[in-house]
Amino acid sequence: MLLPRCSKSALLTAAMWLILAGCGAKQGLQSTGMSGPVGGFSYPQVFQTGKTPVNWTQFKWGDTTFGPAQYNDITTAGGNIWYTDYSGNKLIKMTMSGGATAFHLTCTCPTAATLFYPGGITTGKDGKLYVGTSSPSGYIGIATQTGSLSVKKIPSGDQTYFGGGAIGPDGNVWFTELGHYAKITTGGVITEFKYPDGNTANYYGAVTSGPNADVWMIESNKSQVDEVDPDTGSLTSYNLPCQPTGIMAGRDGNVYAQCSSYLLRITGSGSWAQIYLPGLTDGGYPSFFRRGPDGNPWWTVSGENILATYNTAANTLTAYLPPATFSASYGIIAGPDGNVWALDSNKMIDVYIVNVLNFTPKPLTFTSIGQTITITVTEPGTNAWTAKSSNTAIATVTAGAAANLFNVKAIAKGGATITVQDAIGNSTNTTASVP
Repeated sequence: MLLPRCSKSALLTAAMWLILAGCGAKQGLQSTGMSGPVGGFSYPQVFQTGKTPVNWTQFKWGDTTFGPAQYNDITTAGGNIWYTDYSGNKLIKMTMSGGATAFHLTCTCPTAATLFYPGGITTGKDGKLYVGTSSPSGYIGIATQTGSLSVKKIPSGDQTYFGGGAIGPDGNVWFTELGHYAKITTGGVITEFKYPDGNTANYYGAVTSGPNADVWMIESNKSQVDEVDPDTGSLTSYNLPCQPTGIMAGRDGNVYAQCSSYLLRITGSGSWAQIYLPGLTDGGYPSFFRRGPDGNPWWTVSGENILATYNTAANTLTAYLPPATFSASYGIIAGPDGNVWALDSNKMIDVYIVNVLNFTPKPLTFTSIGQTITITVTEPGTNAWTAKSSNTAIATVTAGAAANLFNVKAIAKGGATITVQDAIGNSTNTTASVP
């Protein structure tokens, strides 16, 4: 069943029950809420501001010629968001306030200057951006945070394609090629290893740093996950029941891979369990797959404007439906601000504010002068706030018995605005009316 698109105040719920039967078995999900947006969204601020708690906001892509596509990728570096524009041969930097700068990429190759079409991207230990490409074939791009690009020739001439890469436990960037897996040092030295199974068509070979202080990667076309010793390059393969197209390390010490209709939880010994995703597989399937700001798997749903996450501790699935004005999302990343950022197919960048600040009751309506109303603040992951009144001659605010409680007292007839704010700039407010 295709998830319906919700209005700004809608809340969808769905029971998702199946049974965990053990290693290699099917695992279901406990019931959970599917949340639509709460209130509107504020452009172009990332931080929550205004009277209504804000879940969503958008920024312009940064270039009018092309836009997000399924082979673009996204990362963070220097407190900014960076993403690739394959069709436009650009690397784009976006600040936390939505300002975008596009850098045109060319490859000074042995023959002549050639346009460089960036695909998968990851940030290295040195803060540089390591960029894969299928054109020109046989190169890895290394970009600085000023947009300057240099290239390193892959010794075998193989292609990196769109698999992306990851920093290994050894501090090197590991990546996959069609017929090799490889690492590149901060000094630009590339070492390649052939797949023991002779694979030459690993187009979607994602990589992560996982259990046992090893590098984990997928051979999608072979339906297997590989565990690589970063010291020796030796590889151990484990068969999977699907062709995965993404992989990430969870906060629970396991590796998670994505398939068309379910996730796989993979232990350090290579055993796996299927986690089915009911309600997300008709008309869409898990697409880009990353570790979120909470350490859990987050992904976009291909062809749909849906973000979803799996809580590894609670065994729950939550699907978030952006406003109807949003389009399908592709690449996804945990931003420096603790929010989730995604590439929107309509030349936009979508931002989902994970921890929404709110308080109740709202509005504050007093019945007499001298009355006190206690407000209760909620904001996941935060335990300290400040509150103030815009007019202390009408209403005052004092700290309550707990950090999330504030006492608002009516002083005189009139109106005031009561604002609650956290330490990083998120805020919400309401009116206080004294008759």
